[in-house]
Amino acid sequence: MELKYTTEKLTKIKLKDIEFDDVIYGERSQSGAMGNAGGVILYVFKQNILMRYETSVFDDEKTAREALKQITLHEELFNLYYGGMGNGVFINKKSPLKIDHKNKCFWYASNGDTYRIDSSVYGVYKSVVESIEDGVPKGLYTLHQAWEQSLRKLFSKKKK
Repeated sequence: MELKYTTEKLTKIKLKDIEFDDVIYGERSQSGAMGNAGGVILYVFKQNILMRYETSVFDDEKTAREALKQITLHEELFNLYYGGMGNGVFINKKSPLKIDHKNKCFWYASNGDTYRIDSSVYGVYKSVVESIEDGVPKGLYTLHQAWEQSLRKLFSKKKK
C-alpha cells in the first residue's frame, strides 16, 4: 500500500525526541537557497508512521540551528548530496529510496508498505537523482561545500 507522510512544524521539543537513526531523508539549506531558503526538512520513520518535520531560520531560528547541529553531528549515518542552489540533502545509508521519475518523488519501503518522500522543490529532487543514477555523489559546489564545512566546525563534538 502507498502511504503519504504527515507534515508538522519542527519544534525544539519534537527535535529532542528524534533519533537520527530514524531519519530517512532530509534537507538543510542555506538562507539564500532557492526553494527551501534557510530550511530544514526531516523525514522520520518511527512506529510505521512517516513524519515530515519542517522549520527554517526565518520561522524559528533556534530550532533550525539546533536541527542543523544535530544533522551535522550525525552526518556519518547519511549519504550527502548537493541539491543545487544552496540545498544539501542527506539520505540514511540504511534506508535506500526508490526513485520515481513519473511522480518526481522518492519512495521508502517498510513492512510491505511504501511511503512517499517529496523534495522541497523539483530542482533538489533532480540534482539528487542525477547523483544517485551516476553512481557517485557529485562533489559539492565550492560555496555549498564551504557552508557545510563551517557547520562541521561550528558544531564539532570536540571543544577547543
